[in-house]
Amino acid sequence: MQTLQIEVSEDKLELFLTIIGNLKDDIVKSITLPNKPNALNIEAIEKDSEDYREIQAIKAQNNAKYSLSDVKAQLGL
Repeated sequence: MQTLQIEVSEDKLELFLTIIGNLKDDIVKSITLPNKPNALNIEAIEKDSEDYREIQAIKAQNNAKYSLSDVKAQLGL
């Protein structure tokens, strides 16, 4: 598995998330670049598949969870 990191300007984040949400909601089944077949290869992952469970486990390990009060404290609110 490979990870792709994309930087999006803050003012375009909602638009970007909407586009990605539409892509994964069956609008696009896969994306490949003909000249670089492994550069961008996006395929839908079935929700109950082993790949899906593996991704969820990795996300749970690598993404800290914060309570609303923790976030407010970090933001100084």
